[in-house]
Amino acid sequence: MTAREDEEFLNLGIQYYAAARSAVLAGLLPVFGNLYHHAIEAFLKARLSQKFTLKLLKDEKQGWGHKLPLLWNSFKAEFPGTTNSTIQLSASNSLRNCATLTR
Repeated sequence: MTAREDEEFLNLGIQYYAAARSAVLAGLLPVFGNLYHHAIEAFLKARLSQKFTLKLLKDEKQGWGHKLPLLWNSFKAEFPGTTNSTIQLSASNSLRNCATLTR
């Protein structure tokens, strides 16, 4: 992978994060959860793109795709000192599917 790819993921992550923060302030439920999901995904992929192929990062069937728990576990393997207390990502992707927040 090139430095350009990880920079692109970081750029996307920052944009999604800023949009998510704005959505929270505007009260846009459940849109903000989806935006935060994409921000976290892009930040994780920024680091992982330095070691793994874009095909693996994008492929839903044989790679990680949008699966935050798989991305997070791979990120933790790269940074063993990272703990689950840093961030909680459930297998149900509840951050992305924020319907439970509106109930």
